[in-house]
Amino acid sequence: MAAADRFSGLSDDMLVSVISFLSTKDAACTSVLSRRWRSLWLSTDALNLDSRSYRGLGASQLTDRFFSDAGAALRAAGRCPVRKLSLFVEGPSDMYCDEVMSATVITSASTWGCSDLLVALLAAEELRRIEELRLGFCSGERLLLYLYDLDLGVLPGNTLRVLDLACTRINLPRPPSATVLLPRLSVLRLHKCSSRMKDLEDFIRDLPCLGSLHIDSHDFLSSLDTRDGRFTLHCPSVTTVKLADLGFGTDKVIELDAPCLRNFKYDGGLLDFSMKSPTPELAQVELAITPRPCRYNETEKPWFGAFWRIIRKFQHAKILKLKVPNIYGIAVTKDAEHEHLVMLLSLERLELEGPCDQGRRNDTATAVANLLQCCPMIQDLQIRIVNQNRYGVVTKDVVPPHFDVSLDLFKRRYTKEIMAMIDGDTGRSLDVPELPGLSGFEFNCLRNHLKNVKLEFVFKEMNSFEVSFAKFLAENCMPVTVLQIVDGKRNFLSHINRMVERWRANAVEQRKQIEHDSAELSRQRGKGNIIPVA
Repeated sequence: MAAADRFSGLSDDMLVSVISFLSTKDAACTSVLSRRWRSLWLSTDALNLDSRSYRGLGASQLTDRFFSDAGAALRAAGRCPVRKLSLFVEGPSDMYCDEVMSATVITSASTWGCSDLLVALLAAEELRRIEELRLGFCSGERLLLYLYDLDLGVLPGNTLRVLDLACTRINLPRPPSATVLLPRLSVLRLHKCSSRMKDLEDFIRDLPCLGSLHIDSHDFLSSLDTRDGRFTLHCPSVTTVKLADLGFGTDKVIELDAPCLRNFKYDGGLLDFSMKSPTPELAQVELAITPRPCRYNETEKPWFGAFWRIIRKFQHAKILKLKVPNIYGIAVTKDAEHEHLVMLLSLERLELEGPCDQGRRNDTATAVANLLQCCPMIQDLQIRIVNQNRYGVVTKDVVPPHFDVSLDLFKRRYTKEIMAMIDGDTGRSLDVPELPGLSGFEFNCLRNHLKNVKLEFVFKEMNSFEVSFAKFLAENCMPVTVLQIVDGKRNFLSHINRMVERWRANAVEQRKQIEHDSAELSRQRGKGNIIPVA
């Protein structure tokens, strides 16, 4: 039976939106589908040149096809104005990509050959007012520096709003222009790009409307221009900053001057951050700390000091997401709490992800206690404990899900046989070890504010830190309305949820009994009765 035609029910605007993601060659091919599709591709505002649509062509042939197809698409009758230009080149080697971009093409504006594909494209009248430019490369070889040398002076500065570059070296025009190069640019994304540090700092500083900045795996061509090891990002209008794998050493400082910052994300090694201006609107911070590999026979150095220094710089955030090399590494001893810990009074949601070493369960408990102590007002808590092998690679649950067995047990969960198995297993397993770093302490968030809790781990044994922590949460989270325990892929009877329910019910009964005894004691004292003291 033929498949149902789901496209006919879509509006023309929706179809045009879908076609705008296709390469220019594939978009033009949709015109043969039906009379309705004949002119839809001309209504897209995007010109996407993608080498993956032209398999088997040499570098110079690909350049000619890019340029000829772009010209035909731009000058087709009924073509709407183009606002987005995307150029992606994939090849077997770095040399192939370089040859595609530097092959000579003849522009309509001049009889002289132009030896830069991007410059030739931007010389077209139809592309001089584009608002978005995406430029990317992919090579079969191991990329060392970059695949294309971009002079920012060739870009359409008066209209460009989005600039997305990959594997590109960024060069400011020499001598530098006295005016702003891209006065309307609001989004800047750099992936595996290269530049001098001072050039990148100056470029970002001269973007008055920049709202979103993403820098990922950037290569700074020279370390000699780093003024006292500081990388300064002066962007007064930016609201979102994402930094990843900048390749800095531990002696470098990232200096942020972003008073309008609302979202910040950092993925990399432990660095020092400097906030040159307050960030009153800061809402969400994501920190993924990459572990520093230890050399053979090298003792692991404590890094909790650097970690808490970073947290101190973002103490006004409302949402904090942490991914750490190991949870016990952020633990602070009682004597050093006044020096390192910082109160996060504005924090409403905390997410923590990292491995747990069962040999360091007390330190792990201390680390969690430190976080709970510093977050007295949080309402949402999510902790994901992952498994890692000896090389630091996250491993998944190796236990098969046994879906059929689990489904059968779940269907029969109210039968006498299954209830006896559940009750018998629960009765034998209620006793689990306490956590010295947590048990016996009171936390304001657990008593008054915490409403939603999710604990995720792979259950292996009852004697583990994860099970003890689940018991602690069940017994001590008083205002919680949702307590979700996700303990891996196992059958229905192997999960600890029934025990969690029993722990919580027992804790509630104990609190009620204590309140009843306290009320009775007060009543007896009010009558003037003598209460014997044990």
